[in-house]
Amino acid sequence: MKTVMKNVDKWHLEHLRRFAYAGKIRLPRIGVNILNNFDICDGKYQGLRVGKENRRGVQNFMLDNFYSIAPVPVVLELFKDRKMTDYLEDELDLFCDNGVSFGIHHGDQVVGAGLSLFVGKPQEKVDYVCAKEWHNSAAKLACTNSDQNPVYFWRNCQFLHLSHFCQRVIGEHDAKFGLHLSCLSLADDYRGKDGITIHFIKSVCEQVWDQGGVITTVANFKAFETYLRKHFPDNVQLLDKVAYSDLEFTVGGRRVFHPLEHLDSIRYLALVR
Repeated sequence: MKTVMKNVDKWHLEHLRRFAYAGKIRLPRIGVNILNNFDICDGKYQGLRVGKENRRGVQNFMLDNFYSIAPVPVVLELFKDRKMTDYLEDELDLFCDNGVSFGIHHGDQVVGAGLSLFVGKPQEKVDYVCAKEWHNSAAKLACTNSDQNPVYFWRNCQFLHLSHFCQRVIGEHDAKFGLHLSCLSLADDYRGKDGITIHFIKSVCEQVWDQGGVITTVANFKAFETYLRKHFPDNVQLLDKVAYSDLEFTVGGRRVFHPLEHLDSIRYLALVR
């Protein structure tokens, strides 16, 4: 067991160094054409893939309704003082250029969005590294790297782990590919209305499952996992979690995730058929 753990440690540290942030998030920029637009609530709303027609509207919506209020982006100060940075622009490009992210439209108005990552089948099997170990290793590397903003460095490592986690699920289920549901938000007036959220998630899941894929996501607070289990009682698997109190990332003497400890943990979920 000690030898295996040592090898795992060596692999993930080398991986974090090899794909360290250097001005761009270091995930493959793969554009795919595997998902179709769909109606929600018998056509009252539409889920439309992000493209040139709705890209700016979706990005502006997520800046106002996700990056300004979601727990992790807020403590990381990704959109502090509503300032668009080169880093955040790249993060939005990562989501909007891959063909698997959607705007939720009510007529001509963007009222929600779901941003996802396409994850390909791994070429070789590697042992899974848990979120706590991965993120705390990333924290140490971020704070010793003087060339990059430590927040952007750590966030890049977080994206690398999301891909690593999704590839674990792909391998365990011998799936053809994975889709990581990363960011989902609705405008205030539409939250809880007409079951938009669950209709959206089910539509995406069905398309992915029908093509032999798997879905992963994270719950940054327990209520989201409870919500998914209510609507997908036979499909949700909790495979990993890390308490906010166990995340050691510190910037300028500030423990970044301390304000989120009341939310308990980040929970890593698979949705499989």
